[in-house]
Amino acid sequence: MPVKVRPLGLSPDSIYFIPLKIKSVSRYDVNEDKSDVLFRVTIENDYAEQLVPTYYVKSGTMTNPVTVLSGTKLVQPLDSNKVRMFIGNEIYGTLTTEADIERLSVVVQVNEDNSLTVTPYGSMEVEMLDKVNGYNRYIPDLVQGTSKQRVFYLNYRFRLMQSNGTFTAWREVEERLIRVEDN
Repeated sequence: MPVKVRPLGLSPDSIYFIPLKIKSVSRYDVNEDKSDVLFRVTIENDYAEQLVPTYYVKSGTMTNPVTVLSGTKLVQPLDSNKVRMFIGNEIYGTLTTEADIERLSVVVQVNEDNSLTVTPYGSMEVEMLDKVNGYNRYIPDLVQGTSKQRVFYLNYRFRLMQSNGTFTAWREVEERLIRVEDN
Protein backbone atom coordinates (compact mmCIF):
# COMPACT_ATOMS: atom_id res chain seq x y z
CA MET A 1 0.00 0.00 0.00
CA PRO A 2 1.89 3.11 -1.17
CA VAL A 3 1.55 6.14 1.07
CA LYS A 4 2.66 9.51 -0.31
CA VAL A 5 4.13 11.95 2.21
CA ARG A 6 5.44 15.43 1.47
CA PRO A 7 9.02 15.27 2.79
CA LEU A 8 9.36 19.04 3.27
CA GLY A 9 10.82 19.47 6.75
CA LEU A 10 11.64 15.80 7.27
CA SER A 11 15.28 15.04 7.99
CA PRO A 12 17.14 12.18 6.29
CA ASP A 13 18.93 11.77 9.64
CA SER A 14 15.73 10.69 11.42
CA ILE A 15 13.47 7.67 11.22
CA TYR A 16 9.74 8.32 10.90
CA PHE A 17 6.76 6.06 11.51
CA ILE A 18 3.02 6.46 10.99
CA PRO A 19 0.99 4.56 13.59
CA LEU A 20 -1.86 2.60 12.02
CA LYS A 21 -4.62 0.48 13.51
CA ILE A 22 -6.35 -2.31 11.64
CA LYS A 23 -10.07 -1.82 12.17
CA SER A 24 -11.50 -4.40 9.82
CA VAL A 25 -10.58 -6.81 7.07
CA SER A 26 -12.71 -8.45 4.42
CA ARG A 27 -12.01 -12.16 5.00
CA TYR A 28 -10.52 -12.68 8.47
CA ASP A 29 -11.04 -11.64 12.06
CA VAL A 30 -8.82 -8.92 13.48
CA ASN A 31 -6.66 -9.96 16.44
CA GLU A 32 -7.11 -6.95 18.74
CA ASP A 33 -3.77 -7.67 20.46
CA LYS A 34 -1.95 -7.35 17.12
CA SER A 35 -3.99 -4.69 15.34
CA ASP A 36 -1.52 -1.83 15.83
CA VAL A 37 1.14 -1.31 13.15
CA LEU A 38 4.02 1.12 12.73
CA PHE A 39 4.43 2.03 9.05
CA ARG A 40 7.93 3.33 8.28
CA VAL A 41 8.19 6.46 6.15
CA THR A 42 11.32 6.93 4.05
CA ILE A 43 12.41 9.83 1.88
CA GLU A 44 13.48 9.29 -1.72
CA ASN A 45 13.71 11.15 -5.00
CA ASP A 46 15.30 10.57 -8.41
CA TYR A 47 18.79 11.30 -7.03
CA ALA A 48 18.95 9.57 -3.63
CA GLU A 49 17.01 7.51 -1.13
CA GLN A 50 17.01 7.12 2.63
CA LEU A 51 16.19 3.44 3.18
CA VAL A 52 19.23 2.20 1.26
CA PRO A 53 21.97 4.87 1.51
CA THR A 54 22.89 6.38 -1.86
CA TYR A 55 26.56 6.84 -2.67
CA TYR A 56 28.27 8.64 -5.52
CA VAL A 57 31.90 8.21 -6.58
CA LYS A 58 33.54 11.63 -6.37
CA SER A 59 36.45 13.07 -8.29
CA GLY A 60 37.73 16.61 -8.54
CA THR A 61 39.66 19.27 -6.65
CA MET A 62 39.31 21.94 -3.99
CA THR A 63 41.54 24.98 -3.56
CA ASN A 64 43.12 26.74 -0.56
CA PRO A 65 44.90 24.36 0.04
CA VAL A 66 44.72 22.24 -3.10
CA THR A 67 42.94 19.00 -2.22
CA VAL A 68 42.15 16.04 -4.46
CA LEU A 69 38.59 14.78 -4.10
CA SER A 70 38.24 11.02 -4.36
CA GLY A 71 36.30 8.18 -2.81
CA THR A 72 32.57 7.93 -2.25
CA LYS A 73 30.10 10.50 -0.99
CA LEU A 74 26.79 9.90 0.78
CA VAL A 75 23.97 11.85 -0.90
CA GLN A 76 20.68 12.18 0.98
CA PRO A 77 17.23 13.24 -0.28
CA LEU A 78 15.60 16.37 1.12
CA ASP A 79 12.76 17.12 -1.31
CA SER A 80 11.63 16.02 -4.76
CA ASN A 81 14.49 17.91 -6.44
CA LYS A 82 16.96 18.50 -3.58
CA VAL A 83 19.72 16.46 -1.98
CA ARG A 84 22.16 17.12 0.83
CA MET A 85 25.83 16.19 0.83
CA PHE A 86 28.99 17.01 2.72
CA ILE A 87 31.56 19.28 1.10
CA GLY A 88 34.82 17.93 -0.26
CA ASN A 89 36.24 14.85 1.43
CA GLU A 90 34.24 15.24 4.66
CA ILE A 91 32.76 11.91 5.73
CA TYR A 92 29.31 11.24 7.17
CA GLY A 93 29.70 8.51 9.76
CA THR A 94 28.50 7.20 13.11
CA LEU A 95 30.31 9.97 14.99
CA THR A 96 28.84 12.76 12.84
CA THR A 97 26.89 15.25 14.94
CA GLU A 98 24.02 17.55 14.02
CA ALA A 99 26.48 20.46 14.36
CA ASP A 100 28.80 18.77 11.81
CA ILE A 101 25.90 18.38 9.39
CA GLU A 102 24.87 22.03 9.80
CA ARG A 103 28.44 23.24 9.36
CA LEU A 104 29.72 20.99 6.55
CA SER A 105 26.73 20.31 4.26
CA VAL A 106 25.43 21.85 1.07
CA VAL A 107 22.06 21.46 -0.62
CA VAL A 108 22.09 20.70 -4.34
CA GLN A 109 18.87 21.51 -6.18
CA VAL A 110 18.23 20.01 -9.60
CA ASN A 111 16.27 22.55 -11.65
CA GLU A 112 13.79 21.64 -14.43
CA ASP A 113 16.50 22.07 -17.11
CA ASN A 114 18.90 19.85 -15.07
CA SER A 115 21.02 22.86 -14.13
CA LEU A 116 22.13 22.81 -10.48
CA THR A 117 21.90 25.33 -7.68
CA VAL A 118 24.17 24.81 -4.66
CA THR A 119 23.19 26.51 -1.38
CA PRO A 120 24.32 26.14 2.24
CA TYR A 121 22.50 23.66 4.46
CA GLY A 122 23.52 25.54 7.59
CA SER A 123 25.99 28.23 8.57
CA MET A 124 28.49 28.24 5.69
CA GLU A 125 28.43 30.66 2.77
CA VAL A 126 28.20 29.28 -0.79
CA GLU A 127 28.53 30.96 -4.18
CA MET A 128 28.04 29.30 -7.56
CA LEU A 129 30.96 29.45 -10.02
CA ASP A 130 31.02 28.97 -13.77
CA LYS A 131 34.74 28.42 -14.30
CA VAL A 132 34.35 24.95 -15.80
CA ASN A 133 32.38 24.59 -19.03
CA GLY A 134 29.51 22.11 -18.70
CA TYR A 135 29.52 22.05 -14.89
CA ASN A 136 26.62 22.86 -12.52
CA ARG A 137 24.54 20.33 -14.42
CA TYR A 138 22.95 17.00 -13.67
CA ILE A 139 23.18 14.40 -16.44
CA PRO A 140 20.65 11.60 -15.78
CA ASP A 141 21.84 9.32 -18.57
CA LEU A 142 25.48 9.90 -19.49
CA VAL A 143 26.54 7.05 -21.78
CA GLN A 144 29.88 5.53 -20.73
CA GLY A 145 30.71 2.51 -22.87
CA THR A 146 27.69 0.24 -22.66
CA SER A 147 26.20 1.74 -19.50
CA LYS A 148 24.32 4.89 -18.57
CA GLN A 149 25.40 6.83 -15.51
CA ARG A 150 23.75 9.51 -13.38
CA VAL A 151 26.23 12.34 -12.87
CA PHE A 152 26.39 15.64 -10.96
CA TYR A 153 28.94 18.21 -12.19
CA LEU A 154 29.48 20.85 -9.47
CA ASN A 155 31.47 24.11 -9.46
CA TYR A 156 31.04 26.39 -6.44
CA ARG A 157 32.96 28.01 -3.63
CA PHE A 158 32.31 28.00 0.09
CA ARG A 159 33.63 29.35 3.34
CA LEU A 160 32.91 27.97 6.78
CA MET A 161 31.70 29.86 9.82
CA GLN A 162 34.29 29.72 12.61
CA SER A 163 33.48 29.60 16.33
CA ASN A 164 34.40 33.31 16.71
CA GLY A 165 31.77 34.31 14.12
CA THR A 166 34.19 35.01 11.27
CA PHE A 167 34.54 32.98 8.08
CA THR A 168 37.43 30.93 6.75
CA ALA A 169 38.98 31.81 3.39
CA TRP A 170 37.00 30.81 0.30
CA ARG A 171 37.62 27.31 -1.09
CA GLU A 172 36.67 26.53 -4.68
CA VAL A 173 35.19 23.14 -5.56
CA GLU A 174 35.21 21.41 -8.93
CA GLU A 175 33.59 18.02 -8.48
CA ARG A 176 32.08 15.20 -10.51
CA LEU A 177 29.80 12.71 -8.75
CA ILE A 178 28.79 9.44 -10.44
CA ARG A 179 26.04 7.44 -8.75
CA VAL A 180 27.01 4.00 -7.48
CA GLU A 181 24.35 1.67 -8.89
CA ASP A 182 23.37 -1.81 -7.74
CA ASN A 183 23.33 -3.88 -10.91
